[in-house]
Amino acid sequence: MLEVNKFSMEQSPQLLSVIMTVFNGAKYLQETLDAVWAQSFTGFELVVVNNGSTDGTQVILDSVNDHRLRIIQAPHHGTFGDGIRLAYQNAKGKYIAVQDGDDVPMVDRFAKQVAALDADKSLGLVSSAFEDIDQDGYHLGTTNPPTVMQDMLDAMQTANPLAHSTYMYRKVATDAVGGYPLEYAYGPDFGLVIRLIKAGWGVRVLGDVLLKLRQ
Repeated sequence: MLEVNKFSMEQSPQLLSVIMTVFNGAKYLQETLDAVWAQSFTGFELVVVNNGSTDGTQVILDSVNDHRLRIIQAPHHGTFGDGIRLAYQNAKGKYIAVQDGDDVPMVDRFAKQVAALDADKSLGLVSSAFEDIDQDGYHLGTTNPPTVMQDMLDAMQTANPLAHSTYMYRKVATDAVGGYPLEYAYGPDFGLVIRLIKAGWGVRVLGDVLLKLRQ
């Protein structure tokens, strides 16, 4: 595993880590990065795992001129679960936000989710409503996950109603439950939420649309 940081780590913020794993994501990565750098909340580091990409992903990452970026090279191309666990292990923040390389965060996403976690110490994870877009960025609809816990639990009997790319969680909580489960190669986000709920941590869905989720 190789970590690349072109800037002094002494400047890296400790409150929020944004984690991303990318495999051949060059088509949408620049748009996502632009939206991340444009966030109204600026005190974060961005930890990106290049999960064995063979397209122009690395070229885009190398072109970034921002001290908040940390690039991790996966030792080999693995599953999504492998990539997100590697990013998680390298995150230094008190809070961790997940950001997929083809989704677009709204400008106030980080600010609103940090404020929610700051205001309620019982919360382990904060999610939100999101806008569905197609591959060209056109609006498909809006998804509003359940905001009442029992409704959320009912929905989880058949599927995860929360979009992973809307997650922001408290690292002390996720560390306490073991992080992303190893037995989930492609659904570790679902396993993480279940672990938090079983351990008694609160999960809150903000009604604001804070992300454009690419379908």
